[in-house]
Amino acid sequence: MQAYANVEIIVLDDASTPPVEVAPVEAIAGNLPVQCLRADKQLGLNAVRNRLLAAATGDVFFIIDDDAFFDDDTALQQVATAFSGTNAPGIIATKIMDSRSGTIRPLTPHSRRQVRQDKTILDEPHRISYFLGGAHAIHRDVIAQCGNFDEVLMYGLDEIELAYRALGADFHIAYLPNIVVHHQPPPAPADAPAIAPWRLYYLTRNRILFAYKHLPFPYPLTYIPAWLSWYGYRALRAGLFGTYCKGIRDGLKSIKDIHRQPINAATIAYLKANYGRLWR
Repeated sequence: MQAYANVEIIVLDDASTPPVEVAPVEAIAGNLPVQCLRADKQLGLNAVRNRLLAAATGDVFFIIDDDAFFDDDTALQQVATAFSGTNAPGIIATKIMDSRSGTIRPLTPHSRRQVRQDKTILDEPHRISYFLGGAHAIHRDVIAQCGNFDEVLMYGLDEIELAYRALGADFHIAYLPNIVVHHQPPPAPADAPAIAPWRLYYLTRNRILFAYKHLPFPYPLTYIPAWLSWYGYRALRAGLFGTYCKGIRDGLKSIKDIHRQPINAATIAYLKANYGRLWR
């Protein structure tokens, strides 16, 4: 239970079978107000997030995965304090301790190379260029000025896409490592592929859409071939080359649904100064 009590809890059941039971959710919440919503059909990750944002009444949205939990009871108080301070961020990225690989490792908005060069960045607060979806906080002003999560993407690159729009609107993103969230998903089946077909499809598709929407020339000339080569390699190893090709095909077909918004010079400067990777 969190020490900060000025919160509302909203849970959305994305048409699961069987439906999520409300009583256990209310028991965990204790005296805090709870809304339990249910979709009649599966909406997809970004549409779920947008429905939760529409239902919320506060000024700060903290979005956390259903298989994650806070490390201690001060997390939300730290979030509230950060947003109320001077020069407050628009978005807060947290430190996520992930246990999917069988060992606990930090998931943060840094590249492996950046961490190898300076491991202290994992434990020091600083400005950052994007955030991870499993546990993050967004101020209402960001959504009001920049819009919701992009539902065309459905899944994958949705966080970095919103981050680029927020940076373009002169918000900044703060990495606060003292806000720790543990991610403990159920173990994957022994015969599960190295990458799930649906995940490979959306990542391949969305790299094309993201590059078209936000990357100014000449970045797409290196960005798209680099990422498609990586996904192609993973697809071949997993026996999913057909899924990979379908992702490319649908990415090219869906460009017509994307309004191009290349990042400006100020956003590029911010990314270069704050652990950004323009080829990402």
